Amino acid sequence: MLQTLGFVVLWFVVIAYLLRGQAWARIATLLMIVWFFGNLAWSLFRVAGSSFAIDASFAIPVAASVLRVAALILLFGRESNAWFSSRP
Repeated sequence: MLQTLGFVVLWFVVIAYLLRGQAWARIATLLMIVWFFGNLAWSLFRVAGSSFAIDASFAIPVAASVLRVAALILLFGRESNAWFSSRP
């Protein structure tokens, strides 16, 4: 529980720094999304190995991961690069 809470707090901190225009926060976002996908894949393999059907409870994490990938694509787009380079 504490690890999950810490991860959520870290997301809010990185988002706050993204809004301030910190370029390192984009890399942190990328690393956090990779960490999320690793945990999701580990959970899917663990559940798939123990039973034959994957539960519908994975629908929300999978949907969240799709939204995070879309945000990451927008975050590293040309318009975003221009915004980060124009910030003081």
